[in-house]
Amino acid sequence: MDEKAAQFLVNEAVFLEVIVAAEFDDRALSLLREKWANVRLLATGERSGSAARKVDYKSIPGGMLVQWAQTYEIDVQSLRTVFATLSQTFSSIEAWRGDVSDMLLISRREDVVYDVNTLRAKVQQPVYRDALLYTWRAQSLEDLLAHFVAAPGFARSVADEAGELLVNTDDRNLLEFGVARALGRPQQLSMDAIVKLAIERGHGRPPVTGAEVDWERMLDAYVEISMAPTATPHATIPPFSSEERNQRGRALQAWATGDAATAVAAWEAQPLPPKSAAQLMVMSSAYATLGRAEQARPLIESLRQKLPAEADAIEATLLLATKDADGATVSLARALKAYETFPFASNVVMLRALGTAQQIGRAAPAQIPALDDMLSRPFAVSLLDQARRMTRFEVALLDPDPQRCLTALRDLEPHGPWTESFLRDRVACYNDAGDPMVVEAQADLASFYENEGLTVERDMLPPKK
Repeated sequence: MDEKAAQFLVNEAVFLEVIVAAEFDDRALSLLREKWANVRLLATGERSGSAARKVDYKSIPGGMLVQWAQTYEIDVQSLRTVFATLSQTFSSIEAWRGDVSDMLLISRREDVVYDVNTLRAKVQQPVYRDALLYTWRAQSLEDLLAHFVAAPGFARSVADEAGELLVNTDDRNLLEFGVARALGRPQQLSMDAIVKLAIERGHGRPPVTGAEVDWERMLDAYVEISMAPTATPHATIPPFSSEERNQRGRALQAWATGDAATAVAAWEAQPLPPKSAAQLMVMSSAYATLGRAEQARPLIESLRQKLPAEADAIEATLLLATKDADGATVSLARALKAYETFPFASNVVMLRALGTAQQIGRAAPAQIPALDDMLSRPFAVSLLDQARRMTRFEVALLDPDPQRCLTALRDLEPHGPWTESFLRDRVACYNDAGDPMVVEAQADLASFYENEGLTVERDMLPPKK
């Protein structure tokens, strides 16, 4: 893409995202970055038509428009309107999943067929490989294709059924009012329901040619879609069901709820070894929690090749479970140090690592200074910041030296959690340190009790004096 084409995108300001087959030159990239703040949502047929005419410029061969659409706080009619409006201009619309409930509608002038070998090679290029791994925990073409929702025939069928009366225009903006009416109402649709319907109508697979696709692995990857953002496996859709896949799903679900024993039992009830990034994370963590070093070690090392911060955090869990608190401290320090600059580690794994820090503090008080040091610095983009500061405070409470507690507490002021346990610990910390803030802390605790109302434990039958 050259500067002229990039300037069009800035001037028209109708794209949320643009993907083109041509390479961007430096000036075009610079211009888009400078003006990206001006980009606004494509909403009407007039705007999509303007965009489509420009997409055909020779300077943008193979151009496409990628429109975001949510599947939450929106009704079925409004989503039909989105398909109908885009179909007025584009004859080919593919639906993909960006995040758990975010849809990406890729619009083109004509259908495309994806060459499997080309896509496999591209997925392994470092820039795509790392981006897919860090954001989607995707490592293969099948992991990528698990985010496919519906082929172009689905959009055409929806648009034909909707008809021209559902097309969004500048003078008749159905989306503006339809989406507003759906706000706060019970959900009428879900991404899973759309995927299921696309499969039933024969539009559930992307058009591919060349080498074979491992569709079974793609179905497993579908269950793992939400493991990166939420560490919670996706519900298995009936057309995808098999007993072995259900067992793998049960293992992931049990791990997400903190039940390592059930996760291991479910996984061992099916024949496949953990292979994907999500599977390695889950099963290495489950075995580590149970102290099963023989099974956990090789999985941790495999995970380390992909996500070293997670591997170190899970290794700390294993070492603590096998009574090596000193080794656990070393591994945890590596994990949290990496998390200071690498924001893509699983938040759930790293949150559990903070729990490991507290357990180390209780098991090996001599490690409290090292724990305090590693918890004193913020993680990348302030991830888990309140949890980090609270963990530091809770670890410091284990130290007989009140100054450590005082330092950690000041990092929480003046907006610490308004909970009884924290407010009580805050009073104790200031009191033990002889700090004048104890007066304010006592007043805050009294205010908490006054506004909480009566409780069974404290007020139903007050202790005898």
